[in-house]
Amino acid sequence: MLKHTLIYSLLLFALNELYTQPQCMLSGLYDINQGDINIRWAPHDFNCWQMGVEKGYTIYRVTLVENGVELPDSLRTESGVYLAEDIKPVPTEEFEQLPYDTNLVDIAWGALYSDEFDVDFDVGDSSMLHVYEYSIQNENRFNFALMACDQSFDIARASGLGYTDTTAQINSTYLYYVFVPSEDTTQTSLAYTSIEVKYEEINTPLDTVKIDVVIPGDHTVSLGWSAVNYASVYSSYLIERSDDLGQTFHLRVDHPFMFMESEDSDLEEVVFTDSLSENNVPYIYRVRGINFFGREGPNSDTVWVIGKPGPLGVFPVNLSHVELEEDKVLINWEFPDSLESELSGFEILRSPTRRGVYDALNVNLLSPDSRVYVDESASSDGFYQVVGIDNHGHRNPSIPHMVQLTDTIPPDIPTGLSGTIDKNGVVSLEWDANQEEDLYGYRLMRSDHPDGDFMQIASRVIRDTTFYDYINLKDLNRYVYYRILSVDNRQNESDPSDPVKIKKPDIVPPAPPVILQLEPGQGSISVIYNESASLDVAEHRLQRLKVGEYAWISLSDFDQNGGERDSLHSYYTFTDTTTESQVDYRYRMVAVDSSGNESVSSIVTGRAWDDGLRGTITDEYGLVFTVPDYAVLQSQMYHLDKGILLQWNYPITSEVVEFVIYRQRQHEPLRIYKTLLTREGEILNPTQLKDDSFFQSYLDKDYYFFDNQITRSGTYEYRIIARHHDGGFSQMTDVINLNIN
Repeated sequence: MLKHTLIYSLLLFALNELYTQPQCMLSGLYDINQGDINIRWAPHDFNCWQMGVEKGYTIYRVTLVENGVELPDSLRTESGVYLAEDIKPVPTEEFEQLPYDTNLVDIAWGALYSDEFDVDFDVGDSSMLHVYEYSIQNENRFNFALMACDQSFDIARASGLGYTDTTAQINSTYLYYVFVPSEDTTQTSLAYTSIEVKYEEINTPLDTVKIDVVIPGDHTVSLGWSAVNYASVYSSYLIERSDDLGQTFHLRVDHPFMFMESEDSDLEEVVFTDSLSENNVPYIYRVRGINFFGREGPNSDTVWVIGKPGPLGVFPVNLSHVELEEDKVLINWEFPDSLESELSGFEILRSPTRRGVYDALNVNLLSPDSRVYVDESASSDGFYQVVGIDNHGHRNPSIPHMVQLTDTIPPDIPTGLSGTIDKNGVVSLEWDANQEEDLYGYRLMRSDHPDGDFMQIASRVIRDTTFYDYINLKDLNRYVYYRILSVDNRQNESDPSDPVKIKKPDIVPPAPPVILQLEPGQGSISVIYNESASLDVAEHRLQRLKVGEYAWISLSDFDQNGGERDSLHSYYTFTDTTTESQVDYRYRMVAVDSSGNESVSSIVTGRAWDDGLRGTITDEYGLVFTVPDYAVLQSQMYHLDKGILLQWNYPITSEVVEFVIYRQRQHEPLRIYKTLLTREGEILNPTQLKDDSFFQSYLDKDYYFFDNQITRSGTYEYRIIARHHDGGFSQMTDVINLNIN
């Protein structure tokens, strides 16, 4: 009906004086007929319909294009005109004057004015059921009112749901606003829709229906055409038939045929079924649609139909067979001789299973008097059907008949058997498929020895070419052996295949190695150990962990060189020379077998021995300077005109925190004279020397010290030592002996 098929029109521009937000929307469409523009609208539910009946509709028209010229917005607004106001259903007596089908007029009148609307439910005295009855009655009123309007534009206008505009001009485009005015000043419309009409032709072209489904039956025919393509164009159809080869046509139903589409309908075809008085006689059909304004479309192309009698209902029976020479079988059946004239012939079908797919064996039909057929390439097992095909194409199949030929030939020995075993004991086996048509499956057998007894491992025949077995990995056998044979449908067995050996995975870790002791050395730790006693060990790894850290590291020197065995072959020794002083280390030995299983020794902790020595100061020497007069005058640091510059080399490292200068003057003991603090190779408390260009050319070592406290003449002896943050120290330098005159 209209409410399900009309499509909302889009607004091209808004007229704020007409509406704000309506309570309900309307659907609208149009039709141009003989130069007049007919427009229709439909509310979406009973309440909106009743509101329009009581309050009436107003139609406002705006011109968008006039005589082929598009109007600007200002002229569009000026073109607005009210075509009609207070459109409501006509009085009851005017319905009787409508020139249309009486039943449709009665339906429309009853929906609008009748106290009751043909709803007959036995609801008793329940007030809730009376409410339900009233609701159903109102829904029926609404639906049937719209259905009647769909079939007649005169009824639509009489029901207050249609209007004809006779003032439109061709080559123009109009926008019609249909709305229910509101008395509320804040809401100017209660219901609303807009309909855009492009007026280019005197009549709106209507589609030609294409009949795309024709299904003849026994004294019947079903015609079908698209429900989707024509649902928005036509509300009903006229179906005509000719019984005299197209000379005359007559309607097949008294009223237009309506396709009642529901909201949840998913049908794609409109289907009409007609009865035929005779089979084997040609009939011609054509269809034309009636649109929502009652205008008829063009006739469809004609379709010819001949009734098709039903199936013969007699089947081939008593099928039997006779084995001939190898791979040949003769099929026999029975069929009444009196019905041979009703047959086109016989078709022979074969399938490997009773309910499988049956393939035709004969390209051409056997003659109706045939009762035997020889299958030249019969299978050892199969099912046969004989189908009698009557003169009208109906198939009349026999009951399937099973044939099992004598067979004593076993299938081939399976090939390609292989397998693997994971660490859970799951054995994955696979093999190549046999090619025999009558192959039934395979049997697998297992043994712990290649010459032992093989036991079948599955109670049923295996139909696939893969199988999963489970074995115990904790026994002493390192291998398991499998054999396979094939079985056909007659239970003929092939010889078993040769045994296939599959290695079991090793899940037992090796015996752990033993660290006997650690021997600290100067800057090194010697690890004394015994290797794992297991024969399948592939490698040993010596791992070390610095106390306070969390990650064990494998010593690469051990991987490359390994430990040295003592002369009595009672233990191994490996010396770790990558240790740091005053740091504790933990050691462990890991044994790894050929299957990747690991075992770990106990953990032993030790520290390298440290004598405190941290290298040697080199290239030390001293120079006596006579301080220039200008330097004495400009600086208060020089107490005499003499000074001693000491220089030396020592590795620049953050570990050095200070240099200690020892000095001995003539007849005095050696004592600490000066402590120089350092950081990253820089002396933090130097004597003021580098800013004096006089001394720059003499500085060529890592470190220096200028002794400007020369208070008297005589012999001066110096020695230097470096101290590290960990308490270590360098060797003390030899005496640097300088004489001051």
